[in-house]
Amino acid sequence: MSSTLSNHAKETGNGAPRRTASRRGPPAKRQLVESLRSKPDELFHEAIKLADELAVQQSTLEEYQQRFDQLRSQLITLTEPPHLPAIVTRVSFDGEIVEVQFRGSGGRMRVSVHADVDRSKLVVGGRVLLNNHRNCILQIDDQLAEWRDIGSFERQIDSHTVLLKHQEQQVPATLSNALLGEVFLPGQLIGFDRELGIALARVPTSDEKRWFTEDLPNEDFASLAGLDGPVAIIKRTMAFQQQHRAVAARYQLPIGSRLLFVGPPGNGKTKLARCTASYLSKINPGKPCRFMSIKGGEDKSPWFGVSESNLRARFAALREAAKQGLTCVFIDEIDAIGKQRYGAPGAQLAGSHAGDSLMTTLLAEIDGLQSLDGVIVIGATNRVDILDPALTRPGRFDRIVTVPPPSRRTARAVLQIYLNNGRPLTNRVTAEQLIEPLLASLYSPNGNYSTVVQVRLSDSRRIDIPARSLLSGAMLESLCREAAESAAVREIDGGSPGIAFEDLELALEQQLRSVCSVLTPGNIKSYVSHLPQDGHPVAVEVSHPDLANSVV
Repeated sequence: MSSTLSNHAKETGNGAPRRTASRRGPPAKRQLVESLRSKPDELFHEAIKLADELAVQQSTLEEYQQRFDQLRSQLITLTEPPHLPAIVTRVSFDGEIVEVQFRGSGGRMRVSVHADVDRSKLVVGGRVLLNNHRNCILQIDDQLAEWRDIGSFERQIDSHTVLLKHQEQQVPATLSNALLGEVFLPGQLIGFDRELGIALARVPTSDEKRWFTEDLPNEDFASLAGLDGPVAIIKRTMAFQQQHRAVAARYQLPIGSRLLFVGPPGNGKTKLARCTASYLSKINPGKPCRFMSIKGGEDKSPWFGVSESNLRARFAALREAAKQGLTCVFIDEIDAIGKQRYGAPGAQLAGSHAGDSLMTTLLAEIDGLQSLDGVIVIGATNRVDILDPALTRPGRFDRIVTVPPPSRRTARAVLQIYLNNGRPLTNRVTAEQLIEPLLASLYSPNGNYSTVVQVRLSDSRRIDIPARSLLSGAMLESLCREAAESAAVREIDGGSPGIAFEDLELALEQQLRSVCSVLTPGNIKSYVSHLPQDGHPVAVEVSHPDLANSVV
């Protein structure tokens, strides 16, 4: 103990301990030192050390408390409801810092991105919401900003910037993500925001707005049950034209881009065309693709020359769109403007020559598309027999794709789709058990509907037409829907639930009665393609006893 006191005396400079040190330090330390004065001197030195450590810990705790208060204030700021809209003008590579601009502010600023925000959705031209302090993005709007000005394309400055002409001035504009990679032609109209300096959208011309009325279809070949043959032909044609040009050239194979879909109505020609346009876009990712749909008689006009002018304007818009990317044009019911011209072999000698000029215009416009890449022309008809031979010769619609009535296998696949889609069936019966008896009545040689119509030709021949020749995919879909309606009404009235075979059988009879009621000598060849071409139908008789008997 004497040595301890001696050492303490050396530290203080005299023989007595210097207790005035307890007057320094924070209040807690001073209070502790004062409380230790009554303790023996040998404990005083250790008590001083403990008091110093406690003071340091209290000071550190105060610093942590201050930092915690700051972080809590920042958290409140970041999580408060967003109020301020802004437009993204630049995105950094890591997505942590984004450049934005507020409309009317005249300047850009860099802000951070909240951890809950999906950075992959941050795009140039996108709309976002910031917190009240304008330093953090809290929410992303899925839509791009709307353009307010229109400029014409002058030239490309770099991969992200274009030079536009607006009100006789040249204005640079940053391309939004929606326009990156597009090819622009001089004079092409582009919607942009001059205040933001961002090009936001390609502005279609009046002709494009008029003719390109449909968005690009988003349909898949997988939805076409039983059309494996036509789909395989289309995919092979598209592959040679778009993906394997070199291989096709080595084998001297023509790169066909003119397809003619032939078959009775209701078997999927229109949907097949829409799937083709979608497939064209999918095998060319990153390229813009447009779809034009034409009804055969849509451009006809009673005024002289107007029909031809409408057709030329439509194809002019098509050629202009083809310069920007891929284009698929579908001419439905092409026989309305592609009938055999006056004097052609097999054509009627009597009648007007007015359609000849429109047909000639169509041929010239189709020929004008041959030098353009990425243009697919699809025609569809129920009456290939009345098309002008010039339309189906090599170099025009030289790839004929037959879309036949559903075979037994195809009909089974279609019915399975519409009966296995969650619709309730009667107890202890599977879809297959309902489908097979129905197919037997349609496709068996001695089935209930082996003959439903008899056609009389001008040479007195009589041709029996089975129900399967009048069947279509659309009829099968409608059949399942009517059977479901019958089952639903029965359940509402207190009967047994679920679709039964009787529902399908009754629906089939109604469908056949409906199609038989519209058959005439003039349209029977649109429904039945295998009728003899050397005979002219003069009468159609519904011969099935369960259907309405009539002679047309």
